[in-house]
Amino acid sequence: MDSDIFFVEGAELRSLKEHPFCAIVPASAGISARDGTIMEPVVLIGCATLDGRARVSEALRLEVPCPCRYFDPRNDGHPATFIVERALEQRDLTTPQRAVIAASLVHQIMRMPAWLEPFDPGGVFAKGLRTRSGRAALLKACAISSRTYQRMHGVHDPDLLSAISDERVPLRDAQAARDLGPATRRRIFALPYGEQKEAFAHAIERAHKLKAQRRSLPLPISEQTKGIGDAARQLANCRRSHRKIETFTMHFDFDATPFMHTLDNPSTSRPTTRPRTLGCDADRQGDNDEDR
Repeated sequence: MDSDIFFVEGAELRSLKEHPFCAIVPASAGISARDGTIMEPVVLIGCATLDGRARVSEALRLEVPCPCRYFDPRNDGHPATFIVERALEQRDLTTPQRAVIAASLVHQIMRMPAWLEPFDPGGVFAKGLRTRSGRAALLKACAISSRTYQRMHGVHDPDLLSAISDERVPLRDAQAARDLGPATRRRIFALPYGEQKEAFAHAIERAHKLKAQRRSLPLPISEQTKGIGDAARQLANCRRSHRKIETFTMHFDFDATPFMHTLDNPSTSRPTTRPRTLGCDADRQGDNDEDR
């Protein structure tokens, strides 16, 4: 491994770009340096820094050569799992931060960029991320559950993901912050950084109150609803009387087309052409026979 290490300094070191996967992971706070020398090599993919951007910045500040090596798929595996494992080794990440990393990595990989083709021939790894079993290895590397991933995966706004990662928005309020709407989020993000956490909490609390008020509003009961309810109760009483009911019709006080239902064969029921009151034709026929 030591034979693969080389040193970069000066203008060549300043020309190194940040890899897209590296941008997803928070920067490391501590730098392994001794007597003005960077101890751990930076991992590169081409001319981009996959792991060690803080070491690059420290080497530029100290004006010393920076040790580097190229990413090796045979020893390092997939770049996504590699960057996650390195992040957990070097940083004490919270659950929201790990969830944001997992969701962002899945989004990047499923886009199948051209630079990822040498490390994922045919997009086998990317296609597997569409299923729960295919995501299991990555979620295990991120030390999060599938449910936590799903909660974060529903949040697609990059600014909101960043706010959750640095705890301006708690993970439990991720969905509520997403539902605030783009205009509200833009207004909050335009505030100074220190005021955004309180602004999000206030906006989410206000949204919860408005939602609770809408739920507590009583639903108006119209005359039509009352008429339908009365007709249903009368029909239930007729069925409980154990009489043979051939047909019955319903007529409401409001302007509506009357209906006739045939209980013996509902498929042949047709609307009547003239309104009738709710009743039983068999009972009506029996009354006529008694009068005779």
